[in-house]
Amino acid sequence: MFQRWLFWPLFAAIMGFGLGGSVFWGLDGPNTTIEQADAAYEQETAQSEAESKMEEADEALAKYTDWLMFFTGVLAFATVGLGVAIVGL
Repeated sequence: MFQRWLFWPLFAAIMGFGLGGSVFWGLDGPNTTIEQADAAYEQETAQSEAESKMEEADEALAKYTDWLMFFTGVLAFATVGLGVAIVGL
C-alpha cells in the first residue's frame, strides 16, 4: 500500500520531465540554430538558383506537353478504330 501512493507521483514526475524535455528540445534545441543557418544559406543561394530552377521547370513542362500530345494522339486513333469497329458490326 505504501508503494502505491509513491509510484504514481514518481511516474507523473518522470513522464512530465520527459514530455517537458522533449518540448523544450524541439523548440529551443540545437535544431533551431541549424534551421536558421540553413534558412540564411538558402536565401543567399535562392537568387542565383532561381533562373536555373525556372529553366528546369520549363524543360519539364515541355517534356510533359510532348508526352501528353503523344498519348492524346494514341487515344484519338483508338477512338477512330472503335468507331470503325462499331460501324462494321
